[in-house]
This record gives sequence, C-alpha cells and structure tokens, in this order.
Amino acid sequence: MDVVTDIRFPHTAKKLLSDLQSGKITLTEFLLECAYWALLDGFDELQPKPFPPKPDKVLEYEVMSLEKRSRLKSLFFDDNPEINRYCAQRNKTKAANRAILNWLKEIKKYLPVEDTANIEKIDARILELETFLNATSEEIESAKHIFSASTTDG
Repeated sequence: MDVVTDIRFPHTAKKLLSDLQSGKITLTEFLLECAYWALLDGFDELQPKPFPPKPDKVLEYEVMSLEKRSRLKSLFFDDNPEINRYCAQRNKTKAANRAILNWLKEIKKYLPVEDTANIEKIDARILELETFLNATSEEIESAKHIFSASTTDG
C-alpha cells in the first residue's frame, strides 16, 4: 500500500512526498520545495486574520472604568454570554495569527540566503503580523500596569 497516493493531498504535496519517499529528493530539497510552494500557492492566506466584530455588550464593558469592572460579579458574564463568546473567538484568531507567524519564520529558514526577494517578502509579512499581534497586546499591558500584575508563559 502506498500511503502517499492514498491520502487526499493536493497534487503538489503528493509529488513532493513521493519524491522524498523514493529518494529522488533529499529532506533539505523537500523542505525548500515546501517553502516555495507556500510562497507561490498560499502566501495570500498567510496574513493577519482580523478579529471578530465586537458585540454591543463588549463595547459596553470596555467603557466601564477598571474599578467598576473589578467589582462585577460572575453573574454579569453569565447574563451576557456574548462577551465570553467574543473573547473565545478573539483568542482563536490570535492563536491562528501566531501560527501563521511561526509558519512564516519556519519556511524562511529553508530559503537560500541569495533569494533576497522572497526573504524580503516573508520579512515584510512577519513584520505585519508582529505589528498586528503587538498592537492587540497594548490593552493587556495597560491592565497589567493598573493591577501591578505580570504574565507568565505557558
């Protein structure tokens, strides 16, 4: 049984995997081809995904003073589930954007240093994603400052 031809991959993936499996190309060549495939066939999709629109209750919550927010009971969030849904969607979008950023950094590793045009193209997109992700962290930094808090990785 040939696993490569039984899986429903696009033609390019099947060919690359088959060439790697047969020894026609090395792992290094395979990774290089995958990087170029990402640049040629899916680069437009590797850009920041926008956050979902904020529901009215989220906007209402955001205009509350931090003091008033800190006094809210969990019942407020139970009565307004759209706030938690929005936060979950926003976190999912942020994770998707981080995954795109990591993928771009990964494929950049496999390009030859002489390929400055594609490296610059990737660098510009990396900067775009980092700028987008850092801008969304400003509210977190503000809250950390107000509450004398810190974050942990994990």
